[in-house]
Amino acid sequence: MKYLLTATMALGIAVAADATDISNLQAGKLAEAGIDAKEKTLTISGTMNAADFSYILDNLGSLESLDMAAVTIVEYSGDALPYTGVTSSPANTLPNYALTGLTKLTTVTLPATLKAIGKGALSGSGITSLTIPASVTSIAPYAAMRCESLQSVSIPESVTEIGARAFAYCPELTTVSIAASVNEIPEGLFEACGGLKTVSLAALAQCTEIGPWAFAECNGVQTLVLPASLSGLTQGALYAANSIGALVLPEGMTYLGDNAMGNMTGLKSINVAEVASVPELGNDVWVNVDKPNVTLIAPDGREQEYRDSPQWQDFNITSQSSTRTMPSTVESDNMTVSFSDGVLHISAGSKNLDNIAIFNAAGRRMLSTHAKSRVDITVGGWPAGVYLIVSELGAAKIAF
Repeated sequence: MKYLLTATMALGIAVAADATDISNLQAGKLAEAGIDAKEKTLTISGTMNAADFSYILDNLGSLESLDMAAVTIVEYSGDALPYTGVTSSPANTLPNYALTGLTKLTTVTLPATLKAIGKGALSGSGITSLTIPASVTSIAPYAAMRCESLQSVSIPESVTEIGARAFAYCPELTTVSIAASVNEIPEGLFEACGGLKTVSLAALAQCTEIGPWAFAECNGVQTLVLPASLSGLTQGALYAANSIGALVLPEGMTYLGDNAMGNMTGLKSINVAEVASVPELGNDVWVNVDKPNVTLIAPDGREQEYRDSPQWQDFNITSQSSTRTMPSTVESDNMTVSFSDGVLHISAGSKNLDNIAIFNAAGRRMLSTHAKSRVDITVGGWPAGVYLIVSELGAAKIAF
């Protein structure tokens, strides 16, 4: 591939048929680089400020890849910039609304020296994944909101502060890694991220609160592991997260806010066996939840405390010991059945299981399927209890 190369002492531009490399950029000078408005790939080294991002936003709408790994972002102070209205932006910060709305921009490599991501900096862009540099300490509100193609986010240990709705309304988001340094899940952080299936917050040892609407309308989440340090779910925190079937509340849980679990219509069990005392409740915590058909697993000997408490008393309350009446692995009628980490394992050696049906203790059929010698079934959303597994080879009972 042949390159057209122009250079000055301050700026070097290499233009290929499908990419432009700019080295030694001086902040505020990107508009002078003569980049083709239809350029798809851009790699920059040197310094940039908010004015350069404004130029990208207004002129490079076809951009698909932007590599700023070797860029240092410097302070901007001056006239209001087009579209964003930004008049000042600190050093080492991706400016507010820097790349917002660039729907064709699928790949962004952020500067290695970056300290903060500004408000709405990547919102509405076409990014498919976001790896945040280990130098970043704060992520502002709406940073990557409404990124409709965003599939994965990795938040490093350096981050201690995340703003409201930073990743809300990202329907394709399926993978989230949040470092233990985060001490609060803010308002609406993952609101309406329907692609999330499993979310573990177990590593967040300092997290005490799930903010309002943080997981509201995350209707694809089936498994949510809460931090052991958690003391509260605030207003609407899990509202309409209607694929969650089972939820374990940690020992220090002291309050559930208004509508905290409202419209969780898939809920089958709540385990409060480790909770130190009956948590205080806001209004309509479980509005539209069919509580008589939801099992509440209470600490042994303290079932009556929940039966005497408004809102709690409407659940099907049982004791912790009643769910531990059988081993987690059984062998019966040529089958081996075991349960671990939310998965039911059924095997029959060299024989065929053929038709399999699983019933709960009330005789309700929970699932029917076909298998040969082995099948693994995810049952993380099922309520704790005793189940009967029936196949062509016989039957077995197991509790989980």
